[in-house]
Amino acid sequence: MNIKQFLPHSVGHYVNFALLFIITFILKLYNLPFMLGVSISLASVGLFLILRLYGVQKAIISAVIIHLLFVLLFQTPVFDIVFILEIICVSALATFMKRGNLVFWDLIFWIFVGGPLSILIYHLMYVQHIENVFYFQAMINVTNGLLNALLADILLAYIPFHKWMTNRRDQRSGEMYIHQILFHFSIAMIIVPFLLIVGITNLHSHQLEKGQARQVAVNTINSFELELLNWRQDDLRRLQLLGTVQRGYIEDIIQKYAGDEWYNVVVLDNDNEVIIASGLSNGDIRSSKEYEEMYEEKEISPYFYRYIPYESENELMRWGEGYYFYWRDLNVGNLSAVVVFPLSYFQQRMFDAYIDQFQTFILFVVLAMGIVYLLNRLLILGFNNLAATTTGLPRKLQQKSVIHWPDTRVYELHSLVRNFKHMSTKLVSMFNEKEEMNERLMEQAAQLRESEKSLHQFAYFDMLTSLPNRLNFQQYLQELIETYGEDRFAVIFIDLNQFKQINDTLGHVAGDELLKKVAYRLEKTISDNVKVFRLGGDEFTAVVHPVLDEDLSKLARNLEDLFIDPIDVMDMTLYVSASMGVSMYPDNGKNVDTLVKFADMAMYSSKDQGGTTMRFFDESMQSQFEEKMLIENGLRDALRHDQLELYYQPKVAADTGCITSLEVLMRWKHPVLGVVPPNKFIRVAEEVGIIYDIDRWGLFKACQRAKEMERELNEPISVSVNISAKHFHQEHILVILKQALAESKLDPSRLKIEITESVFNKDLKGVISVMDQIQQLGVSVSIDDFGIGYSSLNQLLHLPINEVKLDRQFITNIHHDSKKASVVKMIVDLAKTLQLNVVAEGIETKEESQVLNELGCHELQGYYFCRPLPEQEIIDFLKDKHL
Repeated sequence: MNIKQFLPHSVGHYVNFALLFIITFILKLYNLPFMLGVSISLASVGLFLILRLYGVQKAIISAVIIHLLFVLLFQTPVFDIVFILEIICVSALATFMKRGNLVFWDLIFWIFVGGPLSILIYHLMYVQHIENVFYFQAMINVTNGLLNALLADILLAYIPFHKWMTNRRDQRSGEMYIHQILFHFSIAMIIVPFLLIVGITNLHSHQLEKGQARQVAVNTINSFELELLNWRQDDLRRLQLLGTVQRGYIEDIIQKYAGDEWYNVVVLDNDNEVIIASGLSNGDIRSSKEYEEMYEEKEISPYFYRYIPYESENELMRWGEGYYFYWRDLNVGNLSAVVVFPLSYFQQRMFDAYIDQFQTFILFVVLAMGIVYLLNRLLILGFNNLAATTTGLPRKLQQKSVIHWPDTRVYELHSLVRNFKHMSTKLVSMFNEKEEMNERLMEQAAQLRESEKSLHQFAYFDMLTSLPNRLNFQQYLQELIETYGEDRFAVIFIDLNQFKQINDTLGHVAGDELLKKVAYRLEKTISDNVKVFRLGGDEFTAVVHPVLDEDLSKLARNLEDLFIDPIDVMDMTLYVSASMGVSMYPDNGKNVDTLVKFADMAMYSSKDQGGTTMRFFDESMQSQFEEKMLIENGLRDALRHDQLELYYQPKVAADTGCITSLEVLMRWKHPVLGVVPPNKFIRVAEEVGIIYDIDRWGLFKACQRAKEMERELNEPISVSVNISAKHFHQEHILVILKQALAESKLDPSRLKIEITESVFNKDLKGVISVMDQIQQLGVSVSIDDFGIGYSSLNQLLHLPINEVKLDRQFITNIHHDSKKASVVKMIVDLAKTLQLNVVAEGIETKEESQVLNELGCHELQGYYFCRPLPEQEIIDFLKDKHL
């Protein structure tokens, strides 16, 4: 059988019910104590919540189970069932009365059932030890019950229990009503201040009376002691022997100082035997040991104690049978005196005060409910009538029904009515306009149908080249996959190389003309099994279906041949190349996204090769692409997580072998890839724009550490720092240099900036201007990897540089290659003529070092002298070399 037949609700429904039951049990177990046996119980709050959230049956069953548990576990009297009757009666009233709330229904219960029944039960089951105690207990029950009902009603009104108890989205469960807010506010303004005032007043009064009682006891015993000090020793001995005359004297003294009936005085001998007691018989006086066994003792202050019986019929009567004792030894005749104050006296005073205050409280509650009723009649009924009138108002206006607006003298409500009238007039006008608009829409619908064909053209075809667009391409691929199943087909991505430079140099008009002519050439390849698309920008695609290897090879040759001949654009002849990447279905993927992604990867792999080439996707491309993505994403965290580290490689003087300076190199320890070579991550950093932050960090760190090395070694340290060429197309490199030098206090002459020849391939004049300003700061400039890039020997005549570094390809095996030696000799001679420093890098053998020294290089660098070292190791190296 299905478990839902046994548990039709959600698990949360039953879990929350169990929590409410447990909370109710705990609230029943632990009352809130006030004073003199009076306490407040909040158990009915939980039962009221169960009643309203889970229904009458669960509420009554919960009340009965809790009562039985208390009877079995805590010996609660079986007849103490008023709170069960409260839940039953409130449940019945809630079922049969359409109007009202928990407080109203609970008030009816206590007036007609709960209050009279409480008094009757107390009269039948208990002995009245204090006047009006049963009426007082009934009033406490009434107040407690109404407070619980108010708390439960407030919780239900303002806390969204239904969202927690069920999975249903009840739109009305979170609503609040004005009449609820008015009622809760009004009643709370009566009950809460009443309870606070009564509580604080009675507590304060009792504290005063307790202090007064202690003072009376102190004065009485002190006076009694003074009287005894005047007695002779014979009289004191006779008193201890229970002499009749002396006992008479003592009785007279006690009556003199303790004639008031609200307390009694007891005189004890040194064995704690009673000599005489005022107002108490010998049977009423117990020894101290008996008091400890029968009463709970609490010391309130020195000599002043409170004794409450351990057991009694209920808590209020238990306190009524207790006493305050002031017990002190006298300084004469080995006597003790005890002043006894019955707690029932203090209870009686509290009962009388509360009964008077309760009458006033009932009057104010009735008055508050009357005010709430009047406000409800004045405001809420007007709002309800307005709500009924405006429900379905548009439909009524469309049907031209007569609207009966409510009449009220409340200004705010009258304003709402006036606004709704104005809105209804506007709605009538809008309905009339709607009919006219419908007629116009019919005419426009015909026009829309006529323009649907052109919209389809806009949606599925490129407006510039008239080729099918990206959306058409994606839908076409999806149709191939769904229709032809396992048929093989090829997706070819075609991307024009250097298109952005053409667009930026010749303008967008020339770029658009180039795209049209490329599209025209691509259209020549279209056949029954080849379809060409333009995705956007300079990206085109071709889909070959069905595909055979020989057909694909032929198409690849045709596509490459398309870009052999130049293209004339705006009276200019352009040689354009394209990078092409191919992915195969189903070999490389079985969905559109995968095929597109892999073809794109293959295209970028082709772009790395340069020229017009076509690459087919393989798994190595994916790993390369993923590695690139890891590097790109990791670079963003590298600076924040201190993953970059500076290494240092020394340069030595060619003639002496002494260390002249240090080149600062950067290393990156990636948490996944391990150590990433600079030639990998620097290129990616330049592509994504992070190179500016990396170079800034490296420059600041290099200057700072160079200055610290100077202090540690007590020798000047010169450093060379590699900077990306991108900085020289933005003048903020000057700001970075100034800040780094200022913060580190490094001498500018100790800093050298190394840049590659690629810096000169764009805006040469601007670059030279930036380099001039760097020179003015006192910082040297070096051309790194000289001879492999864009610069020429002729450019050395015009560039504001201080040094050239020969690339390693000129150095390797130079002692076996006379041509290399001749080229190096020519560069060295020209550099010396221009007073430029020449550094040979990448030296790995002694023979290479000797040849370069003979050719006249000023400085040498390479693994032959020292590999790049981290900071501490380079410091140790420099100390060993006695820099």
